Amino acid sequence: MNKVYVLLVEDDKYMNLTLSGFLQEEGYDIVSATSAQEALDKVHDNNKVYSLVILDYNLGNLSGMTGLDILQRMKSVNPDVKSILITAYSDNKIKELAREAGIDVFINKPFMLDDILDAVAKLTNSNPQTTEKIS
Repeated sequence: MNKVYVLLVEDDKYMNLTLSGFLQEEGYDIVSATSAQEALDKVHDNNKVYSLVILDYNLGNLSGMTGLDILQRMKSVNPDVKSILITAYSDNKIKELAREAGIDVFINKPFMLDDILDAVAKLTNSNPQTTEKIS
């Protein structure tokens, strides 16, 4: 089975570690970034083609970039990349912006880890129990 490479962009280090550890335990190959610049560097400098990107909307950085801005840049490199937006914002304007940007799944914080796992499995057409485990 082909590896499923996932880029996780979450500025909260605890949330980043929690999500990346959980998804790695489920067999996904996770590359994580805690800032917009780090994410863009990984998109352009990494030899991996990401199947999926999980993005926080508000990255709390000085660049002013949101998760949607990163998705736009990723789609210029890989138009087929699937996407999940996680955010504490639930207003309709953010949801509309996400839809316009091509976000596949919108998940509000707080969420259950199984919600993320279900969305990842659906978008990557994988069964996390049968994907190759990371050693």
